[in-house]
Amino acid sequence: MSRKDAKKAKNAKKTFALFAPFASWRETPCPMRLIVAIALALVLAGVILAPLLAESSSVASLPLYAAFSWICHQRPQRAWTVGGFPLAVCVRCLGLYLGALAGATAGWRFDRRLFLASMAVLAAEWLVEAAGWAGPPALVRFSTGLAAGFFLVPAFWGNTERPLSVIYG
Repeated sequence: MSRKDAKKAKNAKKTFALFAPFASWRETPCPMRLIVAIALALVLAGVILAPLLAESSSVASLPLYAAFSWICHQRPQRAWTVGGFPLAVCVRCLGLYLGALAGATAGWRFDRRLFLASMAVLAAEWLVEAAGWAGPPALVRFSTGLAAGFFLVPAFWGNTERPLSVIYG
């Protein structure tokens, strides 16, 4: 490598370090991120399709609602509605899925501190609700889910020195 090329590479590294959280798009294998993004987009399509099908024919939407009932409580008072019918998941789960899709497409590098902070806020919000105090508004539930999903999904493609170290210690 010539001196000029070495200097160029060094300057590029400095510039690249400024945007370190977004650096993973260069490191993460594109097929993995693409597969995750497509899977999440299909999940979100099912979430939105359920109430649209319920509008025209309630029988057609039942399999979607049943599939999502395994992962979400589906309380109508905690779900946004489309055409008078609730989405297939609650607002918090919708935020998790949208945040995960945004994290998968943005190419965010896994950051343990941001992940733990987002999960702490999500847990605190959930504990306030579980303790019987005033339930947070839907937008707060959605926002905490959005942040948790956004900072969680990069952990799955292991673009950190210790992949999944938060989960497995």
